[in-house]
Amino acid sequence: MLRREAEQLGQTYVIGPEDVLHVSVIEQPGISGAYTVRPDGVISVRLVGNIKAAGLTTSQLQAVIADRLEGILSERDYARKVILQGRASKTTLVKEIMSSPVMFVTPEQTVDFMIERIDAGDFYILCPDNDVPRQLDERRVLWAAGDIVENRPALSRWHPDHADAFAAFVKGK
Repeated sequence: MLRREAEQLGQTYVIGPEDVLHVSVIEQPGISGAYTVRPDGVISVRLVGNIKAAGLTTSQLQAVIADRLEGILSERDYARKVILQGRASKTTLVKEIMSSPVMFVTPEQTVDFMIERIDAGDFYILCPDNDVPRQLDERRVLWAAGDIVENRPALSRWHPDHADAFAAFVKGK
């Protein structure tokens, strides 16, 4: 019942000035976050730009944001096309550096998956992102934990000193 009500609210609630909206884009902590609708009805979404949100339903705003993204910004894209090129995050739009179409999972799909896994007795849940196979996600999580334990640089899978080791790790070698 609660889920159905939430879905209906997303289709009927009209956004107005001073509303606080939570935007969540998979694997995009630079975009995800809370945004307050300004008195002029606009929100300024990091790496996306200004969006006239007032007057839209939350479902319509989700569609506008997805359309504006037109792709996905991966950690690799960010590292290679922003950090290594000395660009500024605040002035670089996602569409200038993305490399693939937007792959996203709806909140409903995430909840369905989580409930399914909880019912199966799982404690830790790795939700799919519709972008890469689960096996690759699992290997990435293990590698990232190794970054911490072995004191490798952040995002070491793209670091020249570790890229070959990561490639071998993903292949199970």
